[in-house]
Amino acid sequence: MTLSFFNNEKDPDAPARSHDWDMEHWTTDGTSHWHACKNDPCTARKDEGAHTGGTATCTEPAVCEKCGQKYGEKDPDNHDWGDWEKLDADCHIRYCQNPGCQASEIQGHNWDRWKITDGATHTRICLTPGCGASETEAHHKDRLIDSTLSYHEYHCGECDNVWGREPHTFGWTDAGDGVSHTGECVCGRTVTEAHTGGTATCTEPAVCEKCGQKYGEKDPDNH
Repeated sequence: MTLSFFNNEKDPDAPARSHDWDMEHWTTDGTSHWHACKNDPCTARKDEGAHTGGTATCTEPAVCEKCGQKYGEKDPDNHDWGDWEKLDADCHIRYCQNPGCQASEIQGHNWDRWKITDGATHTRICLTPGCGASETEAHHKDRLIDSTLSYHEYHCGECDNVWGREPHTFGWTDAGDGVSHTGECVCGRTVTEAHTGGTATCTEPAVCEKCGQKYGEKDPDNH
């Protein structure tokens, strides 16, 4: 084993002796740490190194992982955020939990899609954990859906709730083929069917009762 020796500067004639290192404790300053010799007045250092490790926060500098000494600067951007909570109808907020920090952060609600509450309303909730915000409003009667051959339905444009239905109402126009007409409903459904109704005479063909177009042959016997 190799021993380290030091000379007593106060008494140059004193015999040299080995260092008595304080291995149970670190001596530190703002940038480094070391094991000091316990022999007075020796100033020798063992295992000296720069502080390392740890994480600075918004209120505290990092703590060296070897000696436990705080070192360096605080990190003003490293907050310990608490849970989100509702602030108002549009936003939620969270606060830094580090003692002495007054930082907060605000975000707009992260809304889920609207879901049917009942026949009159729909509801949506904020998906951000902890916020708990929700809002309810009346269905929007703004979508007309072609549903069946017989009727169309009125749907809510937000949640697709069906709030009413009614029979198709067609506006008829002549198809131009001499035998049929085409009808279009406000929901977009179209149908084509043969002219119908009316009575042919000896001088005029019948007039379709739906579209008003003359069709077919005259009836020479109907005077």
